Amino acid sequence: MFDKKENSAAGTDAPTAELEIRSDISINHTDGKIKMIEIENLLHHPDNPRKAIGDISELTDSIRKNGIMQNLTVIQSDKIGFFYVLIGNRRFEAAKRAGLEVLPCLIAEGLSKAEQVGIMLEENMQRNDLTVIEQAQGFQLMFDLGETVQTISQRTGFSETTVRRRLNIAQLDSDTLRKAHEEWQVSLDDLRELEKIKNVKKRNELLKRSHSSSVLKNFIINELREEKAKVCKAAIDKLMKSAGIPFDAEARNIIWDSGKVETVKKFDLTADPPIKLTFKVEDGMIYTQSYQTIYVLRKKKKEKKELTEEEKKQRKIKSNCRHVFEITKEIIKAMRYYLEQLIKEKSSGLMGGGNFCSDRELRFAWDILMDIHGTARLNDFVGIFMDKSYYQLTDDERETVRQKLKRVPVALQIAHVAVHALEISRSMIESYSGYYDASAAKGYVDLYNLLRGWGFRFPEDREQEFEDVLEGESELYSVNNE
Repeated sequence: MFDKKENSAAGTDAPTAELEIRSDISINHTDGKIKMIEIENLLHHPDNPRKAIGDISELTDSIRKNGIMQNLTVIQSDKIGFFYVLIGNRRFEAAKRAGLEVLPCLIAEGLSKAEQVGIMLEENMQRNDLTVIEQAQGFQLMFDLGETVQTISQRTGFSETTVRRRLNIAQLDSDTLRKAHEEWQVSLDDLRELEKIKNVKKRNELLKRSHSSSVLKNFIINELREEKAKVCKAAIDKLMKSAGIPFDAEARNIIWDSGKVETVKKFDLTADPPIKLTFKVEDGMIYTQSYQTIYVLRKKKKEKKELTEEEKKQRKIKSNCRHVFEITKEIIKAMRYYLEQLIKEKSSGLMGGGNFCSDRELRFAWDILMDIHGTARLNDFVGIFMDKSYYQLTDDERETVRQKLKRVPVALQIAHVAVHALEISRSMIESYSGYYDASAAKGYVDLYNLLRGWGFRFPEDREQEFEDVLEGESELYSVNNE
């Protein structure tokens, strides 16, 4: 828009004498006088944070009719006789289009590069002309030129917290960030969420792989879960090393074989890291990892009794049933955790509802709930938002939970109820005879397919194993076919 803050005028036929016009932004390094400079001797400043001029058609028309109503501020360029525009880039560009030959300019001298960038940032920010990305790049340039977070904050008027966040954004790969902004309008909320990932390389990777805000946030949820698991795993490793308990990766294949080992302790890697071991350490103990759980195992002594072939088969079937059941619990646990994180994000308002769940997905979720006879209750959601049970809540706290759920898509709520129903039913995918039960597995399979549409994935190293169990292709069902 045309800037109307100044009432003095310098039109296309303005005299070449110096004009007493003051700039919007106070600059001490000038003599305060305005000089007319040939427009062909003016250049856009190469370090101007604002890269896009935007729509200047209205400003061009105004200048064509009334002339320049406010001077530009310039500084001598590297080329003698030419000047970089510090303040007034839009007026400069509009004046060129309007056909002006000379422009009134206030010449600044002796400004450091950091001061020049700061002046241009200040001008653009006063008019809200910069995108968040341009702000971030401008702050980074000032930082590189010796400014601190504190001085950038003082110069631009932004809080130190905002400056730090913009500098975090500036660490992202510029091409990746630009492409994300152009293709799916990456938002400031998206970038704030991305700051939760400490590793900048990983931030760039997640941003590059995303094609929408919801997908990015799902990637962030999974990455944070993995980061938390790594921290917990490191703490457990340290405790085990101190106790002299060795790690055995292959032992995960015999966790459910009661004839070989028994479980002494289980650690959930999505929980807080343990501070100390709460079991008695014995010789022969080992520990292993299966998905998001650490198992401390004690090897069983060999039995002297010789088993018949049928007894061996039945023991194998029983072991496989337990194995399938444990995998089923891990599948449910992964889906529940994923849904809880989505619900938290949706309820916070950081993720817009939009078209997150289509009508088809809503119908699919409802059909799943009907098939497994799930029942929706408010107290099923309380644990997501509160550190207390439903019966411990005040009326105001219950209303808070209801209001949060209003922001959550209905299909997402239904899916959570379905997961909860499967979890408490402890439904077996495998029959006690060792066969795959397609009817019992249907609820799990349908729910998995629904969540995949929302970005859910099993860990890469377990994905095939989990899918085989769900679809009846696992070798754990093969005993009766031998």
